[in-house]
Amino acid sequence: MRFRRRAGRPKNTTTEKGGIDRSTLGVAVVYVTQMEGRPTIDEIHETITEKIGIRTTKKQVLDTAEAARKRGLLSINFDTDEKGKMLSRYSMRDVKFSKPPEMAQIKAVWVKLLQSKEAKEIQEMLEGLHEEGERKGRLPDIRDYDSLIAFWRIVTPVLGGMPTSEKLQTHRRVNGSIWLPLNLWLKGALRLELRQMNVSESKVQYLKVEDIFLPEKKVKMNKEYTVIGMAGPTKHEAILPDQIISTKISFPTTGFMSRDDFVKCLDGIRIGAKHKEFGLLKLEKVEKAK
Repeated sequence: MRFRRRAGRPKNTTTEKGGIDRSTLGVAVVYVTQMEGRPTIDEIHETITEKIGIRTTKKQVLDTAEAARKRGLLSINFDTDEKGKMLSRYSMRDVKFSKPPEMAQIKAVWVKLLQSKEAKEIQEMLEGLHEEGERKGRLPDIRDYDSLIAFWRIVTPVLGGMPTSEKLQTHRRVNGSIWLPLNLWLKGALRLELRQMNVSESKVQYLKVEDIFLPEKKVKMNKEYTVIGMAGPTKHEAILPDQIISTKISFPTTGFMSRDDFVKCLDGIRIGAKHKEFGLLKLEKVEKAK
């Protein structure tokens, strides 16, 4: 998302109605997030309005936080309150201030903060003047890729989800092989794992996963596996348990997570149709890709 300033309005000043321009609000949102750790939008809005004295709305704060997240400044984390209600909390991703001042000092240092090099970098990113990983000639923040071969044992049947006229949901096929779109399935399965590792789920886009093509004649299958659901029984092609599947995965080692932590994320994932119940995979081993 790219912010556009209205013509004639100077950058980093309050508006004629007493509000604040979007670029400066971006600095406030990122700065308060760093200072408070993992705040909600309500908490960020409260600090900005009460501690800094900026007139803004909760929606403007939310829009600014999301823009900062898309630009690589913030990450989003999910939590629950004491009543089990889902909460979205924001945290720092890359840009960091050296040491936030105490809460009581924020208003006093606010003008000086806006003149800092960190504030200028935030403003430039939010304005789209340079992209993540390409700022001022620096190396990309996410880099140094490694590759491994992951081997999984199928624990529960992997169900096909492609409907046919015979009311049977099958696996896709390519040239006599069963196609398992692991690049799509694995990235989807890893999003929750990344959240639990306090890694932005958006970083899943930096993974490269090779799809799997299984020769149909060598795969043990149940051609009409019946699943009883809320809408009644459905029939699926099912790749049966205790078979080994493997694929190559490339991932960054800088700006992502360690190799060991990433390998932990690969165990116990689910793939295929109805993956909340089926398609459980147990990681057997990983090997260095050649």
